[in-house]
Amino acid sequence: AVNVDHRMNLINKGDWAIFAYVPNCFGYLEDQDIFIVRQYENSVNVFGSFPRHTTESLIEYGKSLLKGWELSPESKVLYGLE
Repeated sequence: AVNVDHRMNLINKGDWAIFAYVPNCFGYLEDQDIFIVRQYENSVNVFGSFPRHTTESLIEYGKSLLKGWELSPESKVLYGLE
């Protein structure tokens, strides 16, 4: 992980490619797999954290939200998905 000016880049040690970018990040706790971040609300810095997710876990989360719903065939064509 490289943190410059509160912007974190997570780098793959195998090919040195950046695989995550987190703005307003103050650190990454590897043992808990979470990012420490800040948000500016109503003239106050608010600190919090959120977990790192894999692409697969985000896809599964999205599917759970959609509960089987899919785009119409027309919409798939419109967005270049078919």
